[in-house]
Amino acid sequence: MARLIPEDYAKFVAPVFDLDAIFHGRTEGVAVGRHESCEINVFSPEKADVEPKLSKDQAKVAAKKVSRKHAMIYTDGDGNYFLENLSDTNGTYINGQRIGDDLVLLNSGDAISLGPPDWEFVLKFKFEA
Repeated sequence: MARLIPEDYAKFVAPVFDLDAIFHGRTEGVAVGRHESCEINVFSPEKADVEPKLSKDQAKVAAKKVSRKHAMIYTDGDGNYFLENLSDTNGTYINGQRIGDDLVLLNSGDAISLGPPDWEFVLKFKFEA
């Protein structure tokens, strides 16, 4: 089972995402971002049921760092998942390294950051294969 597991502040605003279920029967990529049109919407503070919740000011700061369509996730159908950055402004990072425009293979244990990893309210996820 492949999952994106929210860490740090992300655990207060995003659920665990089961990528196998999301991609079941799907051939196109899945957008990751704070817009409701994204299959994986990483910023839903109104749905967070874990304490402590972000304050309204903290939520606004976090939301501004995640683009409406920040990244794309793809699969090859053989259990491999790939991440593509779409955010020129705030970037997408794997294990603290900013990724470019090429697809990057996700490995179990990879730490994904949407926005620079040194910002206070960046949304971080762990990829688990």
